[in-house]
Amino acid sequence: MSTASEAANAKYGPNGDLVSAFINALTAGGLDWQQVVADSRTPERRSAIQAVGDVPWPAPRLAAVDKAGLDAFAALGLSRSDFSHPLDLGALKVAISAASKAVALCDRVGADVVRTLLQPFANQGVAVAHEAIARASQG
Repeated sequence: MSTASEAANAKYGPNGDLVSAFINALTAGGLDWQQVVADSRTPERRSAIQAVGDVPWPAPRLAAVDKAGLDAFAALGLSRSDFSHPLDLGALKVAISAASKAVALCDRVGADVVRTLLQPFANQGVAVAHEAIARASQG
């Protein structure tokens, strides 16, 4: 394992390498954020977010993953005017935060939970989202 992977795993947990790659993919650009929001609107979303929230994990790791997701969202520089609906900016913030946590916990929550939260990003070609879904399906 490379030093960067070891550092990411120390900071974000056993799937830290995936978390770092996911955050990098989000901030690299080229994603259709309106479509991510639209694809995030599923009946299973609320229970998937709840399932991720119910997993016990060390507070420093939770804080680090949460901060990484929120920082990635902020780095996008989006505003309400970038969306057709005024609440979509907030919906994207929630989607990124929940997805970041699902990546970190992909081997600790069910595959359906991970798929629900990451499929909108996988639909946009985010390879690490596919990888985390596959890792969850193996567990």
